[in-house]
Amino acid sequence: RYENIVHALELEVEGEESRRLAHELVEAHMRAIARSTRAVEGAAALLDRLHARGIGVALISNFDYTPAADWILDHTGLQGRFDKVIISDALGLRKPHEKLFEDAMSHFGASPAESLHIGDTALADIWGAGRLGIRTVWINRKGEAFPHDEHAPSLEITRLAELLDYLPD
Repeated sequence: RYENIVHALELEVEGEESRRLAHELVEAHMRAIARSTRAVEGAAALLDRLHARGIGVALISNFDYTPAADWILDHTGLQGRFDKVIISDALGLRKPHEKLFEDAMSHFGASPAESLHIGDTALADIWGAGRLGIRTVWINRKGEAFPHDEHAPSLEITRLAELLDYLPD
């Protein structure tokens, strides 16, 4: 899509130069996104508490540019707080594809019954994990009704920080 922008601007570039300029546009855009991103309230505290209990944590993201995912984790202070990071762009797949969830479970040697997926997207996160038998927590910020007939969330919250209330000290 960035090559289309280069052409729409009617710049006198083509071929490799056009691709290089498009890549620079992607980098600039994604770095701006990374700089403007903030960690979700309670994320660091939740991750730290889970790690203190010896609970492994994977990040599964549908982000479409793998380097920017690392920049965002760095910028938000969450880099290094995940045992496994799975970015859809790197695999050429997006949630709800089962391989993303299976890769996370495989990393920990966990079964669906031993796993919990926390997400904010009804289809990609909750339905996707639920259809594999994984328990789910839906961060439903807007208080919407779950839009699917099957694989409803095991727990519904409005803020990630609420999960801290479910973990004993």
